[in-house]
Amino acid sequence: MEKLQWTKRLNQEKVENIYLKHLGQPYKEYRQLWEKADCNYLPDFPIHIDIEVIDACNLRCIYCFRNEDMQNRLGYKVNTGMEFPMKLYIKVLSEGQRHGLRAINLGFSGECLMRKDLCEMINLAYKYGVLDIRLITNGTLLTKDMVGDLLDSHATFIGISIDAGTPEKYIALKGIDYFNRLRSIVKYINQKKVDLKKDLPLIRVSYYHSEEDIGDKEKFLKEFQEYVDFIDFKELVNINNKRNENIRMDCRMPFQRLAVFANGDVSACCSIFFSKKLIIGNLYKMSLKEIWDSEEIQSIRRGLIKEDPVAICKECLGSVSSSL
Repeated sequence: MEKLQWTKRLNQEKVENIYLKHLGQPYKEYRQLWEKADCNYLPDFPIHIDIEVIDACNLRCIYCFRNEDMQNRLGYKVNTGMEFPMKLYIKVLSEGQRHGLRAINLGFSGECLMRKDLCEMINLAYKYGVLDIRLITNGTLLTKDMVGDLLDSHATFIGISIDAGTPEKYIALKGIDYFNRLRSIVKYINQKKVDLKKDLPLIRVSYYHSEEDIGDKEKFLKEFQEYVDFIDFKELVNINNKRNENIRMDCRMPFQRLAVFANGDVSACCSIFFSKKLIIGNLYKMSLKEIWDSEEIQSIRRGLIKEDPVAICKECLGSVSSSL
C-alpha cells in the first residue's frame, strides 16, 4: 500500500512499471520533477493542468459541490453546462508544448464523458506533446462503444469514481443505483484490454472511506481488485468541521499544477470545494505562464512556505478528514 498525498494507493509499483515500459525516460523525468516541486523548488511552468472540460455532471453526490445543498453552503454557482472552448483548449496545449507541459487531466470538476468530442481532446493533447493524459469520471455514461473509442485513444489513465462496495452504499452516496452497471463496465474494460493486449490506459477505481463503512471496503476490493490496474482509497472530507490547530502543511499543489475552469478562470488549487475561491487569473486575459508567475499565486506559495497560509488555504488544509 503506497501512501500518497491525501490518498492511499494499492499497486503503485505496478502503475510505475507500466508507465515506464510505455513512456520510458520522459516519464521518469516527469515524475522526478513532480516529486521535486515543492516549497523549495518551483518549476518554470506547471507540470500538470486540470481542465474542467464541461461545467456539468449527471450525478449529485452528497459529498460533491455539484450537489445543490453543498453548492448553496459554498456560495458559488456551478452546473451551468458551459463547455471549455476548443479554441481555448488548443491555446493551452500550444503554450504547454512551448514550455514542456507533462500532464493533463480532462476530468477535473465536471463529468468529462458529457463532452461528445472528448476523444478528440485526448488525441489533441497527445499531438501537442503531453505525456500523461488523464480522465477522471463517475463512469455511469460509459458504453461499450465509448470504451472502444477510449481504448483506441492516447489516454494513459482512466479513473472511475465508484466510492462504494455495495449498491446500498452507492445509493446512499450518490442517490441513484449505478453500482451493478459500473461493475459490469469495469469487467468489460478489463476484458477488452486483455483481448487487445493493451496496458494503457491504466484503469483505476477509487473508494471513499467513511466511519459507517464497516466491511464495505473489503467488499469493494472483492468486487473490483481483480479487474483494475490499481485502487485509490481517498479521504472523505467534512468541510463543515474545521480544526483550529494542527493545520496540515503538506500541500504542494501551487508548486506543481494549475486548475482551469470552463469559463477560463484559473485556480491555484485542485480541490473541488475550494478551487473556485482561489481564482488567480483568466485565460482570456493572461497566459498560463503569466498566471504561474503572477503575484496572486506567489502570495499563496509564500503563505505555505512560511507555514502561515492564506485564509482559503487554511479553510482547506484545516478540514477534518476521516482516517483511512
